Amino acid sequence: MNYKLGAIILSFLASFCFFITYFIGKETLNLILGITWLIIAIGNYVNYKKKG
Repeated sequence: MNYKLGAIILSFLASFCFFITYFIGKETLNLILGITWLIIAIGNYVNYKKKG
């Protein structure tokens, strides 16, 4: 189960990094990727909490 928690943390970290690069470079692709990674991270977190 530790790998699931690691995947959640890395997904949030990836999302955070893409948001930072968006605010620095103002490229729309980085915003889209940041939102996508945020959705993935939230989905992983919800599944993690459901399974206990």
